Amino acid sequence: MPDSFLARPYLKQDYHWTNTDYANLVIGFRVAYAIGQFVWGRLMDRVGTRRGLTLSVLWYSLVSIFTPLARGFYDFAAFRFLLGTGESGNWPGATKAVSE
Repeated sequence: MPDSFLARPYLKQDYHWTNTDYANLVIGFRVAYAIGQFVWGRLMDRVGTRRGLTLSVLWYSLVSIFTPLARGFYDFAAFRFLLGTGESGNWPGATKAVSE
């Protein structure tokens, strides 16, 4: 069971989110992750695996650092979306690194 499901009751209680709010966060992250895989894959083909993975890790690290600055649900949702786009670079990058 993914960690996000373990945190769900606490997040819902602390931030007064509904099931719909939480579902929208998860869906937004997954949509961003799916889109990001295509974008990062193309980018890694252009700039190289090492540089592409470095950019991906830098992206999601910075987003993780700034996530506590979210002031409300929509800010948090935006940060989760950005986190999904950054984390998604791992799979195309790791796959390409192994094949190289």
